[in-house]
Amino acid sequence: AEGHFNVRGAEPGAITVDRPAWVPATFEWDGGAGETSVELEQFIARAVHISGDAVRDRYGDFIAMAKSTELNAVMIDLKDETGLVWYDTSHPVAVEVGADYAVYDLDSVVEQAHAEGLYVIGRLVAFQDPTAAVQKPEMAVIDTATGAPFVHNEQYFLDPTDPAARQYNLEL
Repeated sequence: AEGHFNVRGAEPGAITVDRPAWVPATFEWDGGAGETSVELEQFIARAVHISGDAVRDRYGDFIAMAKSTELNAVMIDLKDETGLVWYDTSHPVAVEVGADYAVYDLDSVVEQAHAEGLYVIGRLVAFQDPTAAVQKPEMAVIDTATGAPFVHNEQYFLDPTDPAARQYNLEL
């Protein structure tokens, strides 16, 4: 909880301490006993949000922009507020409800960003999901007055208390 760790039975050499959203730090370990203090700096992401269709149509432009500015990260839509899953997935629920839009290959997109030294943030809108809520009303927030999926400002929602709705988003 306080960031302490022990290194035992490892060969002497460079030890890298890495934590998501922090800048990794490396130190040399001689293999002997003793303590070493390692301080990590918090990573400050300066990202551009890239919608799913923009990943498909103009991803290279965004990578070039990041390289020529102070940006150090990209945030790509995995699943947006329409409920569409933009990356190539075969998740059974996404396929069943017609959310598997598959306009880009996630592994390729991440590899390209990492090759340019960019941090990748995946944006997944979890419960604002008209695609799944309408097609699978058993996972939706239900309007008790109508018995149908609840709609507000033309938007439908998955029920965050429904285990299947939570599992769907976790698996994506």
